[in-house]
Amino acid sequence: MKKTKKFSIKNHRFDQASSCFIIAEIGNNHDGKKERALELIQKAASSGAHAVKFQTFKADDIVLKNQPAPRGFKTAKKFKSFYEFAASLAMPFDWYPSLIRKTHSLNMAFISTPCSIEAAEFLSKSGADALKIASMDVTNIPLLEKAGRLKKPVIISSGMSELYELDEALKALGYPRKNDIVLMHCLSNYPLKPQDANLAQIKALKDRYGLVVGFSDHSCQNYLAFAAVSLGAKAIEKHFTLNKKLSGPEHFFSLEPQDLKDLVEGISCIDSAVKDNGSLTNRPDRDKRFIYRRSLHLACDITKGTVLEPRHIEIKRPEGGLSPKYYDAVIGKRITCNLKKYQPVTWDVFKK
Repeated sequence: MKKTKKFSIKNHRFDQASSCFIIAEIGNNHDGKKERALELIQKAASSGAHAVKFQTFKADDIVLKNQPAPRGFKTAKKFKSFYEFAASLAMPFDWYPSLIRKTHSLNMAFISTPCSIEAAEFLSKSGADALKIASMDVTNIPLLEKAGRLKKPVIISSGMSELYELDEALKALGYPRKNDIVLMHCLSNYPLKPQDANLAQIKALKDRYGLVVGFSDHSCQNYLAFAAVSLGAKAIEKHFTLNKKLSGPEHFFSLEPQDLKDLVEGISCIDSAVKDNGSLTNRPDRDKRFIYRRSLHLACDITKGTVLEPRHIEIKRPEGGLSPKYYDAVIGKRITCNLKKYQPVTWDVFKK
C-alpha cells in the first residue's frame, strides 16, 4: 500500500491521523437565489460542516443545444432542452466574491466544481480553496490538466469510471508528482441504493493510489457515510438543502440542517472510535478488572492443613484472588494457614 502524503484544504490537515473532512454540497440547491445560497452557507456552518461546495458553469460548458431535457428530474419537464434546464441552474459569476467571503468568515473552505477551463481559472483567481472534478469530467483531459496546474488541491469523483480511466485522469492532474488530491469513491446514481454502494472500493482505491480517499454519498440517509468512515474514508460529501420538499432537482435526496448536524456528530464519534491509539495493550478499561473479573475465593472457612477440594472454591468477582485458569492447579494443594470464607485464594496460602 502506498503511503498517503500530507496536505491541507484551508484549515483542514489531511494525514493518517486526521479527522474526516465533511463537505456540504449545496450544488444547485440555491435555486437561482443568492440569499438562499448565503443562508445555506450559514446553515452548513451551524451544522458543523468543514466546507461548502457549489458548481461553476454556464450552459454552454455542459451540453449541446439540441439535446432534450433530462427525464430524471421533475423540474426539467418544463424546459424544451437540456441546455435551457442547465442555464436555469447556473450560478452567476458575480455572486462568488460575497459567497467566498461569507464562507471564509465562518471558517469553512469554499469549494466548487468547474465545468470548463474558464471556470477553473475563475475559481482559482477568486479564492476558492479547492477544485472539485465531477464524475462526468473524469475523461475531460484538457480540464484535468488545467486543474492540475492551478496549484489548488483537487477533489475528484470516480463515478462511472473504469480503473484505467482513473489512472488517466490522475496522470492528467499531475499524479504522482501532485499529491494534494482527494479521490472520492462515488456512484453516479441519484439517490444511491445501499446495495449499489460497493464501499469496499474505499480501501481498494487507497491501496492502489496512496491518496486520501473519501466518499461522495448520494443516498438519502447517513448510514452509508458512517460505514464509509469506518472503512477509512477521510472525506464525506453530501448534498445539502434547507428543505427536501423544495422543487429543485437535487433537494429530495439532500440532507436538511438537522440531518447534516447528525452526520457531523456521528462521524466525529466514529472518527474517535476507529482511531488507532498505537498499542494493543493501552486499554482505558484496565482499571475495571478488579470489579468485573472473577477470581478464586473460598466458599467456606478453612483450617490449616486442609487439602483443597472443588467444594472449597468459588469462581466469582472481584479479581483479588488467583485467575480462574489456576483452578485445577490449586485443587489438591494443602493450605498452610487458617482462612475465612470469601477470602481470595493466592499462592501465599500454600507457602510453608
